[in-house]
Amino acid sequence: MPLKISTLFFVLLFLLPNFLVGQDITISYNSTEKTISIADKLTYLEDTTSQLISNPNHILDFKANFIKNEGEVLNFANTQSAFWFRIEIERKVDEKIYLEINNPMLDSVIFFEKIDNKLQQLGVSGASFAFQKREIQYTEPNFLLPLNEGEKKVFYLYIKSNFPTQTTLSIGTAKKILEAQHPFDIAIGVYIGIMLVMGLYNLFVFFSVRDKLYLYYVIYVFGICLTYTMFKGYSFEFLWSASEKINFYIPVISSFVVFFMLLFARSFLELHKNYPKLDKGIFVLLFMTIVSMIVGLLGVYGISAIIGQLAVILMAIYLLATTIYLLIKGYKPARFFLFAWFIYLVGLIIFILQLNAAIPHTWFTNNAVLFGSASEVILLSLALADRINLYKRQKDTAQKQILEKTIENENLIKEQNKVLEIKVKEATEDLRISNEELNSTNEELNAMLETVQSQNQVIEKSSREILTMNDELNATNEELSSTNEELNSTNEELVATVETVKRQNKIIEESNRNITDSLRYAQTIQDAILPFQERMDNHLREYFTFYRPKDIVSGDFYWLTDLKGKVYLAVADCTGHGVPGAFMSMIGSAALDALVDRNELEDSDRILEELHLTIQKALKQKNSTNDDGMDVGLCIMEYLEDGKCKILFSGAKRPLYYFKKTTQKLHEIRGTRQSIGGYSKKERIQFEVNEIILEKGDVFYLCSDGYADQNDSDDKKFGSHSLKKLLQEIASLSMREQGVIVKQKFEEHQGNEPQRDDIAIIGVKIV
Repeated sequence: MPLKISTLFFVLLFLLPNFLVGQDITISYNSTEKTISIADKLTYLEDTTSQLISNPNHILDFKANFIKNEGEVLNFANTQSAFWFRIEIERKVDEKIYLEINNPMLDSVIFFEKIDNKLQQLGVSGASFAFQKREIQYTEPNFLLPLNEGEKKVFYLYIKSNFPTQTTLSIGTAKKILEAQHPFDIAIGVYIGIMLVMGLYNLFVFFSVRDKLYLYYVIYVFGICLTYTMFKGYSFEFLWSASEKINFYIPVISSFVVFFMLLFARSFLELHKNYPKLDKGIFVLLFMTIVSMIVGLLGVYGISAIIGQLAVILMAIYLLATTIYLLIKGYKPARFFLFAWFIYLVGLIIFILQLNAAIPHTWFTNNAVLFGSASEVILLSLALADRINLYKRQKDTAQKQILEKTIENENLIKEQNKVLEIKVKEATEDLRISNEELNSTNEELNAMLETVQSQNQVIEKSSREILTMNDELNATNEELSSTNEELNSTNEELVATVETVKRQNKIIEESNRNITDSLRYAQTIQDAILPFQERMDNHLREYFTFYRPKDIVSGDFYWLTDLKGKVYLAVADCTGHGVPGAFMSMIGSAALDALVDRNELEDSDRILEELHLTIQKALKQKNSTNDDGMDVGLCIMEYLEDGKCKILFSGAKRPLYYFKKTTQKLHEIRGTRQSIGGYSKKERIQFEVNEIILEKGDVFYLCSDGYADQNDSDDKKFGSHSLKKLLQEIASLSMREQGVIVKQKFEEHQGNEPQRDDIAIIGVKIV
């Protein structure tokens, strides 16, 4: 009885202000397709004294004091209180389900089940317990919910932490919990990889140059990597799973990392040499990190964390302001440092603000510091590389100055020697000039004599050539006169021929214009048999069409109608193209209208068989050698009550492609190897009926063979394999985007080549 009075006293003292009483909420887990967040579906009680854990059954006496949590995150920032959470769960699936607490560094996490108005402990987790004591050996605290299918129970969760008490809660199957965690495991692996590569690279540089700057940086990189893996629970799981006390030294390790970052910044920016006033700020921050480490080692973890967080924020702001000032002063190595600390500052502030409940807890805000840290380390490595380049430039400048001095001394000696040489040469220079002038005069006289002789020879030769050319010109004039007479006669004949060709071209142009006008009118008639866009929009909702005749009118057509709540959709490829194909398409469309709209045939295989008999009869193929016909893909769509769509497909030498959103894979149903129309003595094969069920977001496609048969400049076809690969790549996009890409890819493949066949493609998304 005294224990109950004491407990009641503490509750009345600290919990009476919580006047909003939570209502009992039953969480029903009825689908194994995903995990569900439950933080906004539970109630909690704040135990400011942390005394109720000594006798957990007393918590049942204070059910009325539980408050409903608002929001999908439990965020109580920095507090020394313990928290109790009441959770009522009903299992409606046949697989086992688990409760996951998404914060591996909470100190104490204890899970209870309410049985006969008493609490029975099911398991413990958290940073204050050895990792081996966890019921499930997993990074995040997880507990199996002892529920049978259809059973409902009440559970209580106790959480206590020296650091910010913040987490999300979710329930789901083991598979879905692992799938949800998998992307983050990959991200943290990439982060660790970046840190190790940067750290090892700069460690090798340190051994090469023996500059303590690189040693500071290496310690910082490895230390910050260790810190963030501690925050995410990976260090506890893989490095010291049996030494849980190390987890409480996160503030100490964080301050140790900040200490070496400050030493690195001081050395890199050369504050102690060039900016002694700014250097004093470094010592203030170093003192704060030392205080944080001492307080943490003394066991006052909460205060140590607060001092450490404050030191980190002040360090980031200080270094950001300092690098801006240095960059303004012309210190170029500060530019990478500035960019690195700006990114890190943004990520760090976002992380600390959400840690203290100042901004919402999301996947991004919870991991913002990882993004900022990785970016900062990479940019600082670039800064170090830039510093090496600066060293090289300074060394090159010094060597250049020494070389210039050496050259200057050599030049002085050379100039003195030149003065002596000049005095010696001056005496002989006048004599050399006189000799050169005399030799030059003699050479000019000889050249003039040779020129005169050469000109006389040229004149004599030219005279002889002129006489010969006169004789040849006389003979040529006589030949030209004869040739002119022949050309005049030929010109008269050519003029008559040109007039005849012009008259014939005019007749041909008029005939071509008449034929083209007829084909355009035929195109208008053929377009009228295609389904109206309004009807397509009403029945298919989201779709695209790529319809391109080879010669104005087309042997391909698509057809749509509805009967008794079902939608009938077909794409047909008739024998031939142009005018013959267009006639066949009109016959085929009219026949389908008659079979479905008037005769009300509902089975896809029977419709194709009757279409075959109709074409055969219309073209009198039993009594002739006419073998024209068509290949058809026919779908019957029926929307079910659960939003799914049942598809019945029959194909006459044409396939159906369909894409499943859940598997992200394209599938193919081949049509029956038998065409519509024609006559053969062989026994016909029955058309097959294929049934598939498509869900929202799934897509199916019907097409003729014109797209796949189109050749490029190398006479290579696009091919069915490439078409299926294209559909696989674009199936997740909107139908409008798919239509644009299908057209674009066709035109890129075709280039300047003529279109080989008619083309018709329809894609339909289930919505």
